[in-house]
Amino acid sequence: MTTWEWWKWLLATPDQIRKAGLDPRDRVHHCGHRFALTTRWARTVGLWGGVQTAKRIMAVAACERPAYENFKLRHRLRTCGREQPSYEHDIHLTAYIAVDQRLVGSKTPGEAAHAATKIWKTDPDANPGMLGVELLLRWTDMKMVLELEGLDIPRFSLLDDTARQLAYARSSQLDIEVPPEAFDVRALG
Repeated sequence: MTTWEWWKWLLATPDQIRKAGLDPRDRVHHCGHRFALTTRWARTVGLWGGVQTAKRIMAVAACERPAYENFKLRHRLRTCGREQPSYEHDIHLTAYIAVDQRLVGSKTPGEAAHAATKIWKTDPDANPGMLGVELLLRWTDMKMVLELEGLDIPRFSLLDDTARQLAYARSSQLDIEVPPEAFDVRALG
């Protein structure tokens, strides 16, 4: 059986998944999405949820305002709306809570991340404004931070911003799976 990284699951068509000997229905477990994203929008993974401005996201996606607005609205995404992005640890905490609250029964983290993208239907104020894959990756990263720091969410939430940043920075030095350069927005300038 073939093992794929999350970005392959995110981009592959159902036929490509089947050709690799995998089940297309498993996509959601590995990347938090039921359907593939185009390369244009896959390059924006990591920029939503208050991380970057609309201008920056449009530059990375190489698109005009109407295409950006359509994608943002369809997926109920948020940008930072200003030049200063949100703290990384706060974005990860939001993602962790959104996914963790939906990890009930036999749901996988990927299914919970997908469910968290639908919050806007019942509670628009709680919408994290992130893609399913962003929720899943940030949940995984935050879970590692909490485990390495010996913390749980209530105790992490009580830390002041400096302590949160320090805990996150110490734990984020791990060798975390990074997508190919085409998806690494840092490589795009």
